[in-house]
Amino acid sequence: GVLVLGAGGRMGRMVSSAVAAAEGLQLLGGVDVPGAAGEPGVPLFSSLEAAVRQCEPQVAIDFTVAEAARVNLPRA
Repeated sequence: GVLVLGAGGRMGRMVSSAVAAAEGLQLLGGVDVPGAAGEPGVPLFSSLEAAVRQCEPQVAIDFTVAEAARVNLPRA
C-alpha cells in the first residue's frame, strides 16, 4: 500500500487521486498539516509516525516542500 506525504497540497492531491485510481495500488492514507483536505474516504494524518504505525505502507511518496522532505526521509 501507498502513503502520500503532503497529501493536502495541489500535487499531493493529484498523486493521491492517481494512486487511488491505479489498478494494483492501494492508497492507505495521507499525511499533511491539520485542517488539510485529502482524498475523500482516505485517512489523513498530521503525524508521519502515526500514519506509518496505523497504515503500515510499503511505499511513501513525499510531495511536501524540500524542508519537510529532509525531516520526513529519515523517519519514513
